[in-house]
Amino acid sequence: MLGLIKRNFIYVTTFMKLYKSLVRSHLAYANCIWSPYRRHLVKDLENVEMKSSRLIPDMKNLKYEERLRYLKLPTLKY
Repeated sequence: MLGLIKRNFIYVTTFMKLYKSLVRSHLAYANCIWSPYRRHLVKDLENVEMKSSRLIPDMKNLKYEERLRYLKLPTLKY
């Protein structure tokens, strides 16, 4: 889903709406169901969000925490 969004939508508002509805919802569901307690499993889920937030052109150079703060998203660990 992330690849489809990446190829077709580059604007921040459209990207964020699609990301929250199609990708983030799956990650949040996976986080609750899988209940990852090992650090590498949590890191695997967070990596998807790190990569997706880096796709927004204005935010490539920001740190992960700053990108989440700018997009008003909590971490998946939260």
